[in-house]
Amino acid sequence: MSKAIRILVLLLLVAGATLAMPGAANAASDIYPIQSAAGAGKCVGLANYGSTANGTGLIIWDCHYNADQWWYNGDGGTMRSYASSWPYGKCVGLANYGNTANGTALILWDCNYNPDQIWSWRALGNGNYALYNPPSGKCAGLANYGSTVNGTRLVIWDCHLNPDQQWN
Repeated sequence: MSKAIRILVLLLLVAGATLAMPGAANAASDIYPIQSAAGAGKCVGLANYGSTANGTGLIIWDCHYNADQWWYNGDGGTMRSYASSWPYGKCVGLANYGNTANGTALILWDCNYNPDQIWSWRALGNGNYALYNPPSGKCAGLANYGSTVNGTRLVIWDCHLNPDQQWN
C-alpha cells in the first residue's frame, strides 16, 4: 500500500469513517472504492479528471485511489461520490433525465431522490456484487461490450451478470 493511500485511510479512520465492501450493510459514513471484476486494477471514478460537475460520467480507470474513486452509501438508497463532498455529496444517477434505456450512462448529479438515483448492492455469491437499480430492474456495467479501456463509461443494462456487471 502506497504512503498516500495509508495516509488517506488513516485520515478517514480518524474522522470516523469506516472502509467497507460495497455489499455490506453499510452506514452512510462507510466509504469504499469500486473495482471492476472485468479488469484487474480498474476502479470506478469520475470523468474529466475527477470533475464533480452535474452530468459528469462515471468511468473505469486504473485504480489510483484519489477522491474521485471513493464512494459511499447515502440516505434514501443513494450512492454518492466522496469527491463531491462528504457526507452530503452528489448522487449517482442516469443521464437523459433518468432514462432507463439500455446503454444510458451513469452520471453524477445533485441528489433529488428520483428512481434513477436509487441503487443497491446485490451479492453474487462469488465475492462480487452487482450494482442494481431496483426501480428499473437493471444493472450497471461497462459500455462497449464490457471494455476495460481507461475512460470507458458505466452504463445501465439488463442484468446479465457477466464480468462487466460485477464489482468488488
